[in-house]
Amino acid sequence: MTITTMNADIDHRGAEATPYLFDDWFDPIEAGLRERVRDFTETMLETELDAVLARPRYGRHSVERDDEAAGAAGHRHGRRTRTLTGTFGATEIAVPRARLDAGDGKTAEWKSKALRT
Repeated sequence: MTITTMNADIDHRGAEATPYLFDDWFDPIEAGLRERVRDFTETMLETELDAVLARPRYGRHSVERDDEAAGAAGHRHGRRTRTLTGTFGATEIAVPRARLDAGDGKTAEWKSKALRT
């Protein structure tokens, strides 16, 4: 014969306080995926800016400057942090910043065509 006993003194309030069992769960696959998504997105934005400025980072314009081949004149000035939310969750990325010469002595902030503003 089986005897089932229950302890009435057990406190079950702790189970109600944490509705999700895995709030502090660390998944190395998810962390690796987020890192790769961040690296891919930052590389894509850097490549887009390189194409607009017609030179890589720390590169200079050539002395022989043809207006069609030279690209936009301007300069980089740092990065800003943005949060990108996708099917993989929220990820912070560093978006490069640049000022482009507008031609009439003014400058304008570069905006990526790949990111929505």
